[in-house]
Formats: sequence, C-alpha cells, structure tokens
Amino acid sequence: MTVSDKDGQATVIAVIVAMLAVGVVLALIGMDEPGQRQPQAVAARHHPAALLTPPEVPPTILAEEAPDLARASNAAIPLAPDALLPANPFHYAGTSQDRAAAEACLAVAVLFEAGDDPPGERAVAQVVLNRARHPAFPKTVCGVVFQGSERRTGCQFTFTCDGSLARVQSAAALGRARTIARDALDGAVYRPVGTATHYHTDWVVPYWRSSLEKIAIVHTQIFYRWPGAWGTRAVLNGHIQPGERPDTRLARFVDLKTGPDSPMAEAQAALPVPPGLTVANVPPASLNGNIVRLKDEDAGQFVVELNPATPPASYAVTGFNLCGEKLECMVFGWTSASQIPRSLPVLPWMMKSLAFVYRRSRALGLSQGYWDCQRFPRPLPAQCLTP
Repeated sequence: MTVSDKDGQATVIAVIVAMLAVGVVLALIGMDEPGQRQPQAVAARHHPAALLTPPEVPPTILAEEAPDLARASNAAIPLAPDALLPANPFHYAGTSQDRAAAEACLAVAVLFEAGDDPPGERAVAQVVLNRARHPAFPKTVCGVVFQGSERRTGCQFTFTCDGSLARVQSAAALGRARTIARDALDGAVYRPVGTATHYHTDWVVPYWRSSLEKIAIVHTQIFYRWPGAWGTRAVLNGHIQPGERPDTRLARFVDLKTGPDSPMAEAQAALPVPPGLTVANVPPASLNGNIVRLKDEDAGQFVVELNPATPPASYAVTGFNLCGEKLECMVFGWTSASQIPRSLPVLPWMMKSLAFVYRRSRALGLSQGYWDCQRFPRPLPAQCLTP
C-alpha cells in the first residue's frame, strides 16, 4: 500500500506516541522485582505529592479488650493480598561509638520486646531498622527505640516506659540478643516481616490497627505496614544520622562506658537543660529560689538546680518540702545548670559534681540532708556526702 509523505509522518508520530504511552504505563505499574507488579509502587508514582509529608506516627493506645476476644478479633483480619517483599539489607556506617550505642539499644529492644526468642527478636530488629530508614521516624537506632519514652503514655516500644527495664536478664539471653542486633546492623534481613514498621502481640488491640495493613505473623506478634506508597520498601531509604544517644538505663545491661568522657555523657550534654517544673502541693516560694528540673514522683525522685545565693542550710528545707508525705524520697541538687542531669536515673559519675542530697525513708526513720562539705562546711561529718 502506498502512503503519502504526510500520512507517513502521521503514522510515525502515532507510533512514537504509542511507544511513549506504553513506557508511561510500565513506569506507573512499577516492577520491584522481575515479574512482580506492585500496586503500592503504582500509588507512589500516581501521587508523588502525597510523599512530601510522612504519615503521623500513631500513639500506642490499646482498646479495652479481653485477651481471648482480642485474639479472635486480630485473627479475623486477613493478611494484605499483594506480595510481601523483604527490606533491603541495612549496613550501619556510623562511628565506632555510635555503632556501640546502636547495638546496645537494638539488643535491649529485641530482648525486652520479644523475649529470649530468636525469630521474634529478629523480627523486632527488622522493624526497628525499617523505622530508622522510614521518613516518619527518628534517624538513629536509639532514637527509634526510645521514641516517646520521656512520656509515660507516648512510648513507641512499651518496654521503655512500663518498668520492664528494671527486670533482670540472664547473661546468655543478653548475649544472644547482642548477636542478633550485631547481625542486623551488618546487613542481615529478616524476610518474613517485609517492610513492617508496626507490630503488636495478638492478645491486645491497638487503636492504630485499622489504619494499617496486616502483612505478617511471627509467633504471637502481628506485623503491619502503612497502606499505599508509605508502606513500600522504596521509602525505606533514609540514612542514619550521627549522634546515637543511648538511654542511661542501658548501662546495667550492656558494656557501655559511662564515665564523663563516654558516649552516654556526650549524649547527656547534648540534650537541653530540662525546664523548671511545678510540684503538686509545693508552693514555689517554699523552694527558696531553687528550681526543680526533673521529677519522677512515682519513684519519689527530684533533680533540683540549687540557688548558690541562698544559705546551704536552706537546701534541707527545700528537700523536706519537696518530699512532703512521701514514704521514700530522694532530692538531688546541683548548683550549676551545666551539670544538671538531662534524664533519670542519675548515673554514678554524675554524683561527682553533686552539691546536696536530701533523703527521706519512713521505713528507716530517716530524714536527712547531705552536703558537699568541701564547698559547704557542716558541723558534723555525718552531714557530708563523703567523709
């Protein structure tokens, strides 16, 4: 068949348009692995503007549900139908100090979240690293693990604020947890949980459950990802930032230096001085110009910035007023804001700059103040922090 030049040009243009259209369709479909079409990749490319702002991380609030009913409710939710792809390997590239802190945070997290159960621990480690690379979460391993732990209702991992860290763990269990953490930081991938960023045990029902996609089950733990583009492994591309800040409570579990030149000291110094706090039933005037910087009223502990312009004897009055009617109480005081601990508990090396302690124990019949007698001479040696 003879075709005119004009018709020939039209035909060529039509072919090029058709080829471009095919290319656009293929790009929209997305091939994450050969032969696998990924609906979530389609969503990511159809709605690039939606990727500008990461989704908000929901708080861990549980519905009031009996364990048996919770298990039945959780079991009734089907797994997401599309392919479960593993996350890409993660290789920690920070300094040796940051690496040691990250390993410690991850090891404690997997042990307290999953118990001495290697598959469960590997699954938890994968979720932590998935979060560390996801735009919605902090960009350090310790930051992910202890996110929200400064608030009793805000912790993302329950062990960080439910008192679990007070439990004693065996050396063998800690050793196994550290091995799992070390392997994960060196690129080991736990494929069964894919790109999961959330999980919970099967006997509870968190309120966030309905907003995420159920994608895996490992023993009694159920794993979830965000729907759409935010649940794909394409978004797990964030880089870990320097400056791991291990929580001070880790010192009793792992071999971390805790002296004034340690990463934990650097982490403390990098935090801002806590703001002044009010204490119920304690009038500010009764504090004599001293400022309460940290408090754990359940434990009866207070950290106070002392006013060096007031008589040292007044510190004992401040301690007495803060403790009120508590059966057990400790008030720790420093005269310099730069030396104030940034978090509780107070570590031993911080005690070297301590100026004053007030202790009350009704069980021991004790109500006593103790001063740094090198700065604040006292009439009796028993009133000194050190003989």
